[in-house]
Amino acid sequence: MIGFLLATALAADGGSSAAVDGADLDDQTEVRKVVDKHRTAVRYCFERELMKQPGLRGEIDLSFIVKLDGKASAVVIGPDDQAPAVKNCVRDEVLRWVFPRPKKTVTFTIPFRISGSGAR
Repeated sequence: MIGFLLATALAADGGSSAAVDGADLDDQTEVRKVVDKHRTAVRYCFERELMKQPGLRGEIDLSFIVKLDGKASAVVIGPDDQAPAVKNCVRDEVLRWVFPRPKKTVTFTIPFRISGSGAR
């Protein structure tokens, strides 16, 4: 299972604000449902590259914006040293995700930890 935390989004002043910042997505359960629905795709991205690079780290830091139409955009995958193939695959997957429509754009950060026995 892929586990995640909804981290806080950076505010323009460098401080932090709630991850959902007053949007309809304040119920993190809704975000979890969407991410859980697609967790196998994220795992596939990692496992496909793991076959080529057995020492690959199973850490993906995913950050994205949910636009007013409920679609993800501005997807950033870290860490910087993560395999480009993993980052590109996860980015392509996340851009297909659809969330409940927020009242305003919302930024989410989700750390994934994937292991050979499952993802947390």
